[in-house]
Amino acid sequence: MYSDVYVRNKVEEESDPYTHKFYSGYEVGSGPPGSLSQPGYIESILNGFHIADCNPALTPMEESLRLSSSMSPGTVEDKLAMKWIPYRELVGKLLYLAVATRPDISYAVGVLCRFVENPGMAH
Repeated sequence: MYSDVYVRNKVEEESDPYTHKFYSGYEVGSGPPGSLSQPGYIESILNGFHIADCNPALTPMEESLRLSSSMSPGTVEDKLAMKWIPYRELVGKLLYLAVATRPDISYAVGVLCRFVENPGMAH
């Protein structure tokens, strides 16, 4: 009665309790028991915004970094230059990621959310 997939998964579970499983784009069991991650979604963000070659960091945001509205564009030319940068879309994707599986980036994403209306290059 059982399908081959069910039997195969059951055998893998019994032989290795830390087997990676994917459900709706979430990876279950890659870290501590009960952990979730979204490596495919993170990869699609990096590739979609052409930032896959950026350097990784140990923390989501520098401790001494102070972003302010004074860093936002003030001239019409600067605002037009920022118009073509999909800042709002990127922050939205990061916000979803922070809520779904990466609470460690919540503070940094919250800071970036403050500048969605008028982001500057520093943001």
